[in-house]
Amino acid sequence: MISDNDIKAVFRLCVSQNASHLPAPPACFELTSGSGVILEQTAREDIEKYVIGGPNGKARTSIFEIASELSLEPTVVERLLPLKTPNWGRVGDSIIVREKEFLRLREKLEDEINHGVVQISNFCQLYQIDSQLFRRLLSASNASWAWLGQDMSSVYGSEFYENTREQFKTVLQAAERPTNLTELLPGVVFSTAFSNKLVYDLIKCRDITGHLAAGSFVPEIYVAKRHASLIEELHTEGLEVLKSEGIKEPQEFVRSRAPDAVLLAHHFVTPRFMANVEGLVKHRVETHDWSNVKDPDNRLSTQDEQILRDRLVRAMPEYVVVEGVLVHKNLETNLREVCRKYARQKAEIAWKKRSNEVPALKRQDVSKQLSSGMSFPAAVVSYFTNRLYPYCLLQFNQRIEELQRIETNLAKATFVDKYCLRYLLHREGLRGIDDKSLRSKLAAYLLEFARDNGIAMGEKLEAALVDDPDSDPRPLHELISSLKNTAEERKPEHRLEEIDKAIPTILSSLNVEYPQTDIVLRKKRGIMGEMNSQLQSGTELSLQLLLAILLLHASRKGGVIRATGKYVPKLLKEVQNSNIVTDEQVALLNSAKAAAMGKGSMSESDMQALRDIGSQCLENAAEESK
Repeated sequence: MISDNDIKAVFRLCVSQNASHLPAPPACFELTSGSGVILEQTAREDIEKYVIGGPNGKARTSIFEIASELSLEPTVVERLLPLKTPNWGRVGDSIIVREKEFLRLREKLEDEINHGVVQISNFCQLYQIDSQLFRRLLSASNASWAWLGQDMSSVYGSEFYENTREQFKTVLQAAERPTNLTELLPGVVFSTAFSNKLVYDLIKCRDITGHLAAGSFVPEIYVAKRHASLIEELHTEGLEVLKSEGIKEPQEFVRSRAPDAVLLAHHFVTPRFMANVEGLVKHRVETHDWSNVKDPDNRLSTQDEQILRDRLVRAMPEYVVVEGVLVHKNLETNLREVCRKYARQKAEIAWKKRSNEVPALKRQDVSKQLSSGMSFPAAVVSYFTNRLYPYCLLQFNQRIEELQRIETNLAKATFVDKYCLRYLLHREGLRGIDDKSLRSKLAAYLLEFARDNGIAMGEKLEAALVDDPDSDPRPLHELISSLKNTAEERKPEHRLEEIDKAIPTILSSLNVEYPQTDIVLRKKRGIMGEMNSQLQSGTELSLQLLLAILLLHASRKGGVIRATGKYVPKLLKEVQNSNIVTDEQVALLNSAKAAAMGKGSMSESDMQALRDIGSQCLENAAEESK
């Protein structure tokens, strides 16, 4: 007996190149199970049996499954497949559809072809096959069919086509209005491509007259009736679109029937329509400050509106286009004035609330102002904001500068009036004192005024001069520093002389003119008026006596003495020695002095005489200034 190993050795010897002298053996393959060999013819027959039916009766198998069953390599099975045997097929590289399944699929395909349109992708997905097997089934079928479309993605049965064509023909021959092809046969749904083919074929054979438009069949009879009514509608409505009406030369069609109509982009409009839109635009601009250009019934396209807007602008020169809407050409001027007032108002508010931060006007503030109380579209608000913000900012800053200048000038005027003029008048009054001892004491008192008021009012003025480019604050600062230096021991008169020299320098550095005589006299009359008012309305005798003496001195001398009640005795001697009072006035003043010290009393007539001194002094001062 020959063992399996001997058989293998003989097999290998037969197929070896070194055994070429031996007779050629029949083709055979070694079994993968190691149990022996199999002749090629036997393997081919076994593979065909497995492809056609197989022992397990499954509808589908695979090259790998057959190779496993027959103990062959998959490549051998692939090479020995019965390609010429009908009624089987492959799906992909390995799946095999057996005869029974193949015939079932062919039957399904024939049935669908005979009853409708078969889309290859849908059929393949439903039955889990590929397009190659579909085409094999199609070529093996007994149905009469044809490809649908140039891409050959669908097929339809010839019988089904003829039956459906007749149904389409019957319905469309009776149609008088555009008919949607998807609704042509109730309960039946066709693909757009198949419906279009049916209609195109019917039109080509002149079985129906009309054309396809947007998935609908438009019968010629409808087109004829529609064309007959187009011009009437154009004259009635003032607007018409013709491109969807099957008119090949719409401009010629309209111009021959309505010469005054104008073509926009897609619509024709009449002068009547234009006039109507123009009236609507004017009314809306009057009531809302702007208007878009639209057909009231929203029939115009964006391109139509653009052309219509351009025509209206040419016809209405008082309007301009801003961001796609019409506004009056004076609108920007009006808004400019609104923004000017707003910017100045904001500047005044910002100036009152100012802190260490520099007042500023923001772009969004202007945008908000333009939006308030107006119904502008956002794009229009943005346009005018960009246009007017620089102007608003200029107005805002100018008003800030004005307010700053006003405040600076006010601070300068206050400093001159409340400090410089008063000091000059008090200083002149001091020079009119003959008594050296009294003059020295009053100089010390005046220095207190000059120091206290000079520091307080000087610092306020210094703060106001921070942003004033026209002033030099250094002389003022030097005076303030000098007044604060109380440690320096010098006579009050010497300190006053320094102030005398500093004031003209300070006024010059502030670009303020040194007070003229008339201004000084007017200030003097003002101070004397204040003193006289206190004298007339006063009830304290010591104060009234002091005021009367000071008024007497001021009416005869150049300045106004600054003094308190404790200097009354010496001041009284001063006026007596100066021969500026009558004997009666001296007696009255001495009586008042005694009464103030509790050594007598004053009658009502005496008090009136004391008050009359003040009135007379004020009159004398008025006469002096003329």
